[in-house]
Amino acid sequence: MAVSITSSNSVSQKTDRQQRILIATERFWPHAGLSETAIANIALQLKQHVHHVSVASSKGGKNWSNNIDFREIPVHRIARPSATPWSSFRYLRAFTKFFSLQTDVDGVMVCGTGDEALAAIRVFGGSVPIVIRIDNNVTDANSPSHRRKTDILKSATHVVSNCAVLADKLSRSYGVPIKSIRDPLPIQSLEAQTARQRSPANQHNARATLNETHPILNLIGDQPLVVCGMRMQDDPGMLDLINSWPSVQEHYPEAKLWIIGDGPDGPRVWQRISKLKLVHSVIMPGYFDTLEDIFLAADLVVHPGHSDAACEFLPEAMATGLTPVVTKNKWTDTFIKPKKSGLIVPPTNPHAIAEAIVYALKNKAIRISMGENARNVVHQIHCPKKQTRRYLELFETPSTARKKQT
Repeated sequence: MAVSITSSNSVSQKTDRQQRILIATERFWPHAGLSETAIANIALQLKQHVHHVSVASSKGGKNWSNNIDFREIPVHRIARPSATPWSSFRYLRAFTKFFSLQTDVDGVMVCGTGDEALAAIRVFGGSVPIVIRIDNNVTDANSPSHRRKTDILKSATHVVSNCAVLADKLSRSYGVPIKSIRDPLPIQSLEAQTARQRSPANQHNARATLNETHPILNLIGDQPLVVCGMRMQDDPGMLDLINSWPSVQEHYPEAKLWIIGDGPDGPRVWQRISKLKLVHSVIMPGYFDTLEDIFLAADLVVHPGHSDAACEFLPEAMATGLTPVVTKNKWTDTFIKPKKSGLIVPPTNPHAIAEAIVYALKNKAIRISMGENARNVVHQIHCPKKQTRRYLELFETPSTARKKQT
């Protein structure tokens, strides 16, 4: 499907009033996944700087409310018909109609290159800045969706990614300049860190709170706890971590590994846990409304991913002073210094992961020192004010969308 774009006009912006930003995304279930949590956080950060932020998203079920509030941010849900030959067309038409009724929007941010992006371009192209945030991997250049994505990205005012490495890869694949803007640290995470610093007493209290939440989260005394929140999709790194755990248990039989979140590969991960008979030491508790107590209760965070894509869970954990054990890739290389702000191991090497975890657990003083360094690094590069300001600057500049011949 070709995307028709009109020529761009300068957007008159009043300097005496704040902006009204509309965020559109296929899914907005703020506690249902890492991407959704990141989008919710960006919305909250923008709300602190602009007059009004609203969200438009698909409706997850027919009994769901059409309109809700998420921390004083209005969320509008657009009905998405069940899978039929015409369902995508009807969803696109419904989103286009919704956008056409929004007459006081100063800027639109769309997450992804789906029907929401196409509808935004049809309605707002050339009149207000359209920022597309893309954090998924490159599609095959010969796939039918590649041309459609390319057309959409070229029609946007700006395209951003939360990872410099991925931004470069996407830019070369789609022929579109893509800016890299790191996700700002969550507001609630910063507030929690100010109120509750990492300490033995706070760790004990966090563990007690989690134990009251569910018996599966029970931890006894100083029982070692390692957490991981990497996406379980198209990345075998999580299986490497599972395969490493028997070696960790040789040194720490009581150690626990909590895998936070889920994903399409979740069943496969659980099968590996069951096969290795780790069901009592490796727990998959799902998602949490807030991760504050998880991070305070933990001793270590692990990111075993092979992909260069950014993962919001890791920097948020580091921001609380948790020492990271990560596999080496282009993303982790940008902000983790070996044995200074974390431990880096080669990918596809469960033995190396186990050795790093055991080393960090055995050397508490070194672990605490690396955790403090990790906290400082993340607070610098994921500074909420700085990164949110970079997003706002995209909406303050006149539209520069390209003309496209149909």
